[in-house]
Amino acid sequence: MKLVRALSMVLVAAWSVSEARAQQWGLYGSPEPLVLPAVQPAPGGAPMAAAYQPPAANYSQPYAQVAAQGPVPAPPPPVSMPYAPASPLPAPGSPTGNVSGPSFLGEPLGAPGGASTGPACAGGDCAGRGGGYLSPYGCGEGCNACPWYVTVLGLGMTRDKPNHLFTTAQTNALQNQWCADQFPWAGGGEITIGRRFGCCGQWGIEATYWTLGEMTSDSCPNMPGPYNTPFTMKWVNILGTNNGMGGCTTADEWFDASPQHNVQRVDEVQNVEINLVRFSLCGGGCGGCGGCGGCGSPLSIDALLGFRFFRFRDRLVFSAEHGVYDCNGNPDSPYEGDWIFLNDQVANNLWGLQVGFNAEYRFCNCWKLFVAPKVGIYDNHMTLDYNIYATDQSCNYYQGSSPTYKPLDYPIHACGDQFSVLTQIDVGLEWQISCRWEAQLGYRLIAVTGLGLADNQVPFYGNDTQSVADIDKNGHMLLHGVFGGLTYRF
Repeated sequence: MKLVRALSMVLVAAWSVSEARAQQWGLYGSPEPLVLPAVQPAPGGAPMAAAYQPPAANYSQPYAQVAAQGPVPAPPPPVSMPYAPASPLPAPGSPTGNVSGPSFLGEPLGAPGGASTGPACAGGDCAGRGGGYLSPYGCGEGCNACPWYVTVLGLGMTRDKPNHLFTTAQTNALQNQWCADQFPWAGGGEITIGRRFGCCGQWGIEATYWTLGEMTSDSCPNMPGPYNTPFTMKWVNILGTNNGMGGCTTADEWFDASPQHNVQRVDEVQNVEINLVRFSLCGGGCGGCGGCGGCGSPLSIDALLGFRFFRFRDRLVFSAEHGVYDCNGNPDSPYEGDWIFLNDQVANNLWGLQVGFNAEYRFCNCWKLFVAPKVGIYDNHMTLDYNIYATDQSCNYYQGSSPTYKPLDYPIHACGDQFSVLTQIDVGLEWQISCRWEAQLGYRLIAVTGLGLADNQVPFYGNDTQSVADIDKNGHMLLHGVFGGLTYRF
């Protein structure tokens, strides 16, 4: 009996040891550890939801106590993480990398507050139409790709009718008078060279020069002669004519009873501007580089501030041929073909500052309407050259003189200053041909006040040189016409 009891105790001990080793060495009945998915840290140190942690089992307890606690629960299904980026995070400095927080639900990364950063303010090679400066609504987009631009325009312009200056009347019917008041159209050209700078080329500086060919009219009375003049010229002496001009010593002996009168009008215009331009002041911009219209707005407004020099020269030449009778009343005078001239010229030189804007409305992708007004205030420095003289068929020159005002005798040179206002407005249509080329067609109107005009300087009494020397400065002019040309960006 003692031997049987001893063997039974040995068997029980051996069985207990095998169960303990099975739990220690991972044999059947041993619970496997729970496998969790790999977790990536949230960007910016944001806290991440804690993964499921099963209750730890105390495997040091005897098997009987563990079994008394009931069966071990099955592991839960894997937990879905709230943040699992599908691709590596972008590098700092990239268009989508400068962010203040993560992107959720596949939304694009953006600037703080939800504002779009728009295209980067760099790069571009004019590959998109629009020269790198039109909004995506127009013909393309880009920044600083083509900072330089050159515009070349052809001009065709004329001026409004001047004041009526009646120079001529029929000798036998003085109530029939005539004046020259028509100006032809003149051609000209304009060139602008500019460069853009700053964020997305928002700022620019440009220089513009334009001029017109001489607007010249040369006309004679449209009524039969001989002719007289309404001006009183009998007190204007023609010096040195006692022995060379048949005794005709006063100007009226040429202007009256003349077989031919002629009036020539000549106008000349030149313009120089240097302007600082703020592009896309409203509209046409993108994000931090744009204005109130935002990227893709069809309306864009540019502003400018600059210096302008405008020169307008007005010239009038009134001439008369000596009559078929000499001053002694003899017919068939050998002095027929001698001429007398009243030569009157005023040059207006305007210097001053101007402001303006250019409003554009884009449509049909690459077309736009524009209106560009400018207004400035100027000091108009005027110079006057006024003279009366005669010439004969041998090209001899005879100077006119005023016996009344000898200190202000002919020829008269005078100058003066006047406050002037100049306003210009351009309206037209522009076509974006390609990324570098644009075409323009439009109409231009220029209005100027405070001018000295040639027809305002002629006195009723030809000998009144004192009146001539005091320049009349209250004239005005309208200059208008068409323009068209091309812009190239590079």
